[in-house]
Order: sequence, then C-alpha cells, then structure tokens
Amino acid sequence: MPLKNTILRQSLAAQLFLLPWTTNAATLTGSFTALPSGTNINLTALGPVDWIHWGQFTEFAYDRKVVPTNLISDFTVLGNPIPANGPFQLSTLSSGYSWQDGLQNPFVTNTTTGTYLIGRNNGFSFSVPAGTATNVLRVYVASLAGGGNFSASLSDASAGPFSSSSASVVEGYYTITNAGASAGATLHVTWTGSGNSSVIVLQSAALAHLATNNPPSATLAIPALNATFSATSTQTLQAVASDSDGTVSLVEFFAETNKVGEATGSPYIINWTNPPAGLHSLTVKATDNNGATYTSRGVDVFVYTNGGSLLGSGALPPPNVMLSDEGTNDWAHWGLSSSTNFDHKAGVTQQISNFTAIGNNSVLQYADNYSAFSWTGGTPTDNASASTTGVYIYGLTNGFELTLPAGLQRCTVKLYVGLYAARANFRAWLSDASAPAYSDTTLVSNYDNAYRVYTLDYKAASNDQTLKIRHTTLNTHDTVFGNVTLQAATLSLALPPTIVITNVVNTPDSFGFSFATEPGTNYQVLYSDTLSPANWLPLTNFAGDGNVWTVVDTNKTSSRFYRVYRP
Repeated sequence: MPLKNTILRQSLAAQLFLLPWTTNAATLTGSFTALPSGTNINLTALGPVDWIHWGQFTEFAYDRKVVPTNLISDFTVLGNPIPANGPFQLSTLSSGYSWQDGLQNPFVTNTTTGTYLIGRNNGFSFSVPAGTATNVLRVYVASLAGGGNFSASLSDASAGPFSSSSASVVEGYYTITNAGASAGATLHVTWTGSGNSSVIVLQSAALAHLATNNPPSATLAIPALNATFSATSTQTLQAVASDSDGTVSLVEFFAETNKVGEATGSPYIINWTNPPAGLHSLTVKATDNNGATYTSRGVDVFVYTNGGSLLGSGALPPPNVMLSDEGTNDWAHWGLSSSTNFDHKAGVTQQISNFTAIGNNSVLQYADNYSAFSWTGGTPTDNASASTTGVYIYGLTNGFELTLPAGLQRCTVKLYVGLYAARANFRAWLSDASAPAYSDTTLVSNYDNAYRVYTLDYKAASNDQTLKIRHTTLNTHDTVFGNVTLQAATLSLALPPTIVITNVVNTPDSFGFSFATEPGTNYQVLYSDTLSPANWLPLTNFAGDGNVWTVVDTNKTSSRFYRVYRP
C-alpha cells in the first residue's frame, strides 16, 4: 500500500476510535461508549474480520460471521451461578443488532437479544487471538442492575491490562485496541457482576484490523435456501456486498467451483440461464479495491427436468410403529443397543441404505425416543418390541444421508427423525433430477426434543436411479448439545392417488371436465357410447405436470361415457 494511503488510514482510525495507533509494539487500551436507546448496530460493518452475537434463540445460542476460521470464541460462564441466576436469554434490549453475513442466519435485522447472568462475580469470559498486528475489538454489553466489571488482558502480559466498571441501567460497548508482543498472544475478556443483585448482559463482539486492509463481505440474497427451478429457466442471482474501509470492486457468482457470472457494481445481479440439472451449492466471492477477498457460505438449490415425481409431507409420528408391517418392501432401524446397530428386513434385497454421517462429529446412541419401534423378521436382530432407541449427531450442518433405489415404479418411504435444541434442514431429491426436490425447515425446538415422520411418494423418469435423503442441522439453539436424530425408515410400493373429476360442463354439443395431474405421469382419456363397451376409444393423451388439466370433447353427438386412465 502506498505510504500516503497508510498515513490517511492511520488518521482515520485515530478519529474513529479516539485511541492511539501503535505498530511493532504491544498495546492494550480501552474505552466505554454508552449507546442511545434504539441504536441499531451493524455487525457486518463493524466486524469485517470476525463477529459473534449471543442469545438470539436461547441463552446458549449464537450466530457468527462466515469465515474459514472464527477468531472470537464462544463465552465461558464465570463464577458459580445457581440455576436461578442464569444464564438466561434476554429479548428486550433497547439496542438492536443486524448482520448480512451470518453463519446460521445469513440476514438478521435489529434483534434485541442477549444472554444475562445475575449475581456478584458471575459473568462471562471469551478470548480472541491478538498476535502482533493492531486490532480493534468492540464488546457490546449491558448492566441492567447492580453494575458490572469489565477487564481485558493479553496472555503474554506485554501491555495492559485494561479494566473498567459500569454503572447500572446502561447499554454500551467497550472498544479495546490491542496488539501482543508475540504471534501467539491471546486477548482475554471478562464481564462480571459487581454486586449481589447485579444483572449483566453480553450481546456481541466485533473484530477489525486497525491499520491494515479489512476484507469485504458478501452474501447470496436470491435465490433462497432450497429453492427449486427448471433447467430451462433463467434465474436471477443477487448478492449483497460491502466493504468497511473501501469499496467492493468485483462480485463473482459460483455453482460449486464453476463461475456462472460476475458483477462490478451494485446491485450485484446476474442471470443464470439454462442451469444444469441437479443439486447445486451457490456461493459469491467479493473482492475489494485493495485485493482482499471474501467467500460466502453456500446456498443449496435444486434444478429439475421432468418425467419423475416427488411429493412429500411431514407429521408427528405415532407413539408405536410396527416396522415389519409398514415396510412391506424394506425397513430399517438404527441404534438398538449402540450407535453402530443397523437392523433391517431379512430375506429381501436391501433397499434402504445404512446412513452416511455428514460432518465431523461422532454418531451416538440414545434410548428415550418419542416413538417405540417393533419388528419381526429382521437382521441381524430377528425381533424387537417397543424400542425407543435411535442415533444422533451434534453440531451445525452435521447430520445423516440415506439412499434408496428409484425407478418407474412409484414407491413410498417413511423416515422417522427428530432433533434437540435445533432447527433441521430435511431434503430429498432424485438422482436424475426428474422432479423438483422436497425440502422442509419447519422442524424446530429451542430447548426440547422434536420429532417428525416424513412421507415421500416418488418415482424417477427411468429405472436404475436413486432417491437421496439428507437430515442435517440448519441452526443450533444449544451450541454444545444441539443435534439431529435418526430412528427408522420403511419402504413400500405406493398406491396411485385417486383421480377426482371436477368442473363438469355438459352442453348439447360438448362435454368437458377437469382433474389434477401428477408430474411425470402419462394420462389417457377414453370414451364410449355404451357403459360396457368391448373397447374404449381414445379421446386424448398427455403427460401430467402437477397442474389441473381440462379435457373437452367437442364431437359429442349423443350420451357418452368417459374414462381417465394411467397406463
């Protein structure tokens, strides 16, 4: 960077933070700024290096910036608070927090949430790598009663420490300018109550470089997660991008590693024409005027063709399930006595796969499931009665994937799943992309268990295809224990849905009626002048597309009978 720009940047930093700038030397200085009521804090702008917000869903939940390695740690509870003292979630702060590059929720506007504790010396601690470069950390806190004590210190004790006390009934932020004397130095922050009745709140922290270029930020805004669209369509891709200390010079759009377009000015929009069929992860990459780059978290979308069908629904599962009765073609159960148990129907070609774990965390067994599963004729366990067992996996984006065969024969699979203190992302799609994918993100619980049985009716456009199913964690509302669970699955041949005739219109010269169609299903409309003919005569035929079709016979000369047939 030219020397002139460096001097200007130093001057701007000094005016912005009202703190001295240092280089090649350890430093730790701080100040407190009260926030006027109604302030909206933009964490994306203030935390270009990293940010974190606590308490959005529960007292143990957090959201944070999408970066390859997060620098600001989660908090550790200090003191010895009894359950009556917290921690608790607070949702009525006077100041709000917004961001547009979040890991769990990409876009949040003005959330007035935080996490609080009660009592003397009870509080929070977290850490941030300091290194030798000069950074600025803003820590947003509140003291709602009794006052609080704030401190910041470097692990190598090369400068500082900084400490401050806050009066009651105040919201604000501490600005900590810091640099260690060694590359491995760490900044430790604590925020504790100063009185027996103290109520202290921790909301957010935001990290920025002081005298070196900060990276930009970018997030895909359109399309939304799990969007589906046709392979013959043209789709609008739109990103939001910003740079806290310069300008965004380029935003590139990618499907996996394939670049599909770019934009050099706001609004950052491109058209994606004739996207290839299948599941895609879309990302955007922003480059600022000094060459720093930032890549967003992927947004999964699905591009489909036609010829197949995939319909899904979810419901609360029954308290008791007889797998061998329900799964006439195949069934499976996981976790009977350990996390590796996989029981399934004996004497048939296995069609429901064992799961593949998604993510890096271990799969564990549990035994207090809502539904109790029974079976006979299984392998390796021949029979079981009322087993409330299953398996689970902790952590954001962790989960399970299954595969089942798919072809021209309609099938029905039921999958029994659940979660604890999380929101799940359930998805299913055909390998030939011959129908829109099915997805659901409504299974959620802030603190407790939640359960669902998903029913999927499907067929592919050709044989030798597969149905893939993923059940993963979309949000964790307990960052330690939030998880998704998997218990059982059943497979059977599907009965075709009943064709219901509606909108009948009869005139002397014509006869018309309507009925709902299924995607990828062929229909023939036949007629006869007698009720029991030797042969029905063809009127028309067509391929269903999921819409309601209307058929009109304009050559009617007398009373006629009609039949709708699925070959």
